[in-house]
Amino acid sequence: MALDVYAVCPCGSGKKLKFCCHGLEGSIEQVVRHQSAKQYKQALQLLNALDKKHPQSAWVKNLQAFTLMMDKRGPEAIGPLTKVLQVQPDNLYSISLFGLASFLGSGWKAGKTAIQRAFQRCSNEYPHIIYFLARSVAEFMGSVGSPLAHRQYLGLAMRLASEENRENVFMELIEFDGDTKIPYILRGSHDLVPVAGDEAFEKEVRKSAKLAFLGCNEAAGGLFAKLAETAETELAALSGDDAAKKRVAVASLWWNSGLCRAWDGDEKAAAEALHRSAKHSDEFEAAVEAETLAQTLGRRGDREHAHRVVQSTYKVKMVSKLLTLLDATPLFVRLPPPEGQAPDPRQPVATYRVLDKNPVIGSDSASYSLDTVPRVAAEIVVFASAAPGQQEAALAIIGIEGESFTDSLAKLEAAGGEEIEKLTAPGTGESISTNSVFEKEFLPLQYKRHFEASTPLGIIRRINRDNWSKFLTNDWPEMPLAALGGKTPKQAIGDDSVRVPLAAWLQQIDMYADRFGLPFDVPDERAKYSLPVATPRDVNEHTSVGTLSVLQFARLPFDKLSDQQLVAAFKRAALIQHKGSLRSLLLTIVERTSCHDQLDMARVYRFLSDLGSLLMETSEAIRWLDKERARTVSASEQFEHELDCDMRELRYRLDDPHDPACSNLLRRMWEHYGTKVPELRGYVTGIVNHYKVAAPWMTDGEAVGAITSGGVWTPESAAEKPAGENKLWLPGQS
Repeated sequence: MALDVYAVCPCGSGKKLKFCCHGLEGSIEQVVRHQSAKQYKQALQLLNALDKKHPQSAWVKNLQAFTLMMDKRGPEAIGPLTKVLQVQPDNLYSISLFGLASFLGSGWKAGKTAIQRAFQRCSNEYPHIIYFLARSVAEFMGSVGSPLAHRQYLGLAMRLASEENRENVFMELIEFDGDTKIPYILRGSHDLVPVAGDEAFEKEVRKSAKLAFLGCNEAAGGLFAKLAETAETELAALSGDDAAKKRVAVASLWWNSGLCRAWDGDEKAAAEALHRSAKHSDEFEAAVEAETLAQTLGRRGDREHAHRVVQSTYKVKMVSKLLTLLDATPLFVRLPPPEGQAPDPRQPVATYRVLDKNPVIGSDSASYSLDTVPRVAAEIVVFASAAPGQQEAALAIIGIEGESFTDSLAKLEAAGGEEIEKLTAPGTGESISTNSVFEKEFLPLQYKRHFEASTPLGIIRRINRDNWSKFLTNDWPEMPLAALGGKTPKQAIGDDSVRVPLAAWLQQIDMYADRFGLPFDVPDERAKYSLPVATPRDVNEHTSVGTLSVLQFARLPFDKLSDQQLVAAFKRAALIQHKGSLRSLLLTIVERTSCHDQLDMARVYRFLSDLGSLLMETSEAIRWLDKERARTVSASEQFEHELDCDMRELRYRLDDPHDPACSNLLRRMWEHYGTKVPELRGYVTGIVNHYKVAAPWMTDGEAVGAITSGGVWTPESAAEKPAGENKLWLPGQS
């Protein structure tokens, strides 16, 4: 190991090697060889021997700690590092390793002081260690459900990553921003805002921002909050323009404090700060965004104001006898097993739904309404014992806490009789446990409706839309909301004191609609509740559309963007997929032919056709699909292009599988494509059998219902999965 003796010593002391750890190079080289070969035991044996000979060597102790962490013995690494820091408290190598060891050994909360000291002091000198620490914190924040913190620490890791790792972190950020399970207000970037003041004040603002940039978000949030509280005190003595300027500063400081608290994983403190930002903001849209973020963060994990999905578990004596009893119980409907599922003792042998009324049978659309289609009160899953001596046969009943679940429990116990025995939790004796929670305001939407397997998708979607419309027009307007001071949305109309939280609540509903593919027009709903029309953002040639938050992006006047900005906007919208702004952007792009050669217009047309289908506007979906069909492609791509378009159309037409247009398309699949892609005939056969579609054009000799052995094309993979699928039900799914 040829090292310049006048270079800085690798131990982190800051001294020259000649006057610090000179003479250890050869031994350390052996250690490094063992580390590279993942021979950590041998490396530690050498280091322990070196430590006895050189007990004051920080280099040896730091390498001991590093090797222990590589060997997944993080808690043991704290000891040697503590010894170094007692003698050399400014040893940056030790500080960086101690931060990582504290996280691995003590966790985020207990190790936060050491972690943030490492972030603050060691990013420049030891970026590879701080990169790994930031990645580890990001992964932890994702696991505990703190998405803003997850993204922020991924961003920190991105800045510190080597060229080799940067692309992986970038892809993680892309995946995060495109994850539609995360509310859109929590995806994308959120930036600190500059705050003007005197020199001393701006110095403190810059200090706070730098701490946040380095990943020390708790400290940054605390400093911003201290500045905000001071500014609030000063505001009380001001009036006129001075008061208006100070209010802007107060709102901005609380916004910054709230973001830093959220980046630190403290959603409760973040929500409090953002509520205060919204309260002081004179700009309505900025106030609504702060309040929307505050409501979203404050409601995450708030079990006090949540509703429970509960579960009760029973031991089963004889599975076959129990299934016979359940099959004979009124309103207990056994779901068909998934097609092609291989036997697996970990999977339930049967799944039942407990209904509140008898199922509707047939494809007559007029027979289906919210009054006639049954609700699922609970779901029962039955597991057989795997083998003698292993886990006993059992069942679990799952449902939304309340009267309907209690009734379902009583029906199950009456039906099962002596064949089932209720199990209780060790220690507590409780027989009912929490399976999951959801926001209580959305309770009317959580009960699943039951449809027979052959029910056309269009009917299922219409009933779900009717239930959604009922929620918007009947349920939610009459619901007392804590954010409105206990008032209902209807009572809040015209009350200026709650118009910001009311507008923010509309964004909460929009996020729910966006996640579950339901229609919601925020401008129309704002008008209904006498709220201001959203003001478009000012744009110029320097506006960076890629760094705007989702709510800021939605207020862009797309027709005023340059071609370059419009292309960037499409890339951003295609990632986030916020449906509220996507359609207007796409329509602007279609009209702006000058940017078509810079875009994948196939994606534009597909997005528009899918949005039309989502809104149950089949003719609109087909219109945009025809635009895609008419697009010129090479001769080698023609067959695949036609097939892709026809598959998309079939997906839309399956809303009404008995419509002649759907039947004609199925026939085209069979006759035109089936000879070249044999798997498609199995796919068509599956649809025909599932929906009981008349298909005289199918080959007489074809084995009806036989799916090709390859299993490449299935209704589940190429179209929306039909109702009646045998999956464990979670409320809110449909």
